[in-house]
Amino acid sequence: MDKICDYCIHCYKPINIKDFFDKTLTPPNLCKWGKDIFKHEFWLCGSPDVSKTDHTNNTLIYKVCESVNKRGNCDFFRTSDAEDIIPSSVEIESSSEPIPEKIKTGTEIVLETLITPATIPAVTEEVVVEKEVPVTDSEGNPLYDSNNQPIMETKEVPETIIIVPEHENDQDIHYSYQWYKNGRKLFRETKSTISVDTSEEEVAVYTCELIQDIKQNGDGGKKHASVMSNEVVLNIVQPVINQIVLNVRTGSVEVVLPIPFKVSDYEYPFTASWAEDWTITSGTASAEDLELTSELLSNVTVECSEGISAEVTDSVRLNSSKENINGSVTITWESI
Repeated sequence: MDKICDYCIHCYKPINIKDFFDKTLTPPNLCKWGKDIFKHEFWLCGSPDVSKTDHTNNTLIYKVCESVNKRGNCDFFRTSDAEDIIPSSVEIESSSEPIPEKIKTGTEIVLETLITPATIPAVTEEVVVEKEVPVTDSEGNPLYDSNNQPIMETKEVPETIIIVPEHENDQDIHYSYQWYKNGRKLFRETKSTISVDTSEEEVAVYTCELIQDIKQNGDGGKKHASVMSNEVVLNIVQPVINQIVLNVRTGSVEVVLPIPFKVSDYEYPFTASWAEDWTITSGTASAEDLELTSELLSNVTVECSEGISAEVTDSVRLNSSKENINGSVTITWESI
């Protein structure tokens, strides 16, 4: 054996059986000498980072390469057929629906990773083949015979053939995960998903590192890769509590408040013909011209005084159990 391994940086030391009798080395089984499948057991490593120095004559005492490279993780060892990892990419997305621009505190948000294996380009080859092609004139127009059939001739033409089609990388890659928040490692978050803490108001940037490995089999090559995901910005806010308080005196017919609705749209007392004998004695809001819109209906709650009831559909409908009851109706909703 005239060299240790292909593309090797430090393992240039040719085999020297005498070295194996050094008391610092464990000699290989000499019955395996000369057999290709065992030749790696006879390679010696000349890396100064690995081998010991004999200070009496300033020479290296070589170590058996296999003893320091048994897991195939030596940075200086690489055989001609070594396989490099082809990393996958990773994206973060929400597990349920698109992430809103603003997220109300207490909302359940789960982020998950979507891994996309690399695409391996097709392997092609340019060849020359014989084909029947139409005969053309100097301007490229096809020529025809007396039967009005195209005149054909055999020509050699270039053609691209696909030897291996484009395909998804099929390496057996082991994935592990590490989540980060605002650039800081979340040590306990090492799964493919993360449940975000939305208990407090904040703006947080989440990323996930995808750590990838293929099997170390002693052939060398790059076995590890790490890629970062996209950034996901979560804007967690406290909702605004909107409130309209109506002081009413009921009548014999229900009151219907159309939506959109805001206090400043109405004069008091309220005397529309379809609300005869009803009066809204006053109306107050937590903000000037506070408006309830149809987009907010699913978030509306109504609290009424005893004897008054309310129903919220596409409007707010107020009823009473009997006539002439004084009370209040509080319409509340959240918005962010």
